[in-house]
Amino acid sequence: MHAIIARACVLWFPLVPLAILNGIMREAWLVPMLGQQFALPLSGVSLSVLIFLFTLMALPWFRASAAAHYAAVGKTWLLMTVLFEFLFGYYVMGESWPRLLAAYNVL
Repeated sequence: MHAIIARACVLWFPLVPLAILNGIMREAWLVPMLGQQFALPLSGVSLSVLIFLFTLMALPWFRASAAAHYAAVGKTWLLMTVLFEFLFGYYVMGESWPRLLAAYNVL
């Protein structure tokens, strides 16, 4: 199981530039065309599709043998993503905690 978690951590890092590129495209194209209200959820959907495709390509590298292994990969990626988003957003981008939390409001 430890090897699978280690692979999950390694494979998470290419997702960071993918997400950053997605955000740049959102701000450059989608926000001016659609406004922030529609651009943010559309960007979330497009990033989800990109991560799904990346994951499909990476599945053979995990060499997992049970559903629990894949659940562990998902939990690891979720934890790493949320930590990165909040820590990077707050300490590097200077965003406030309420603004960072607002991105998770599905309404």
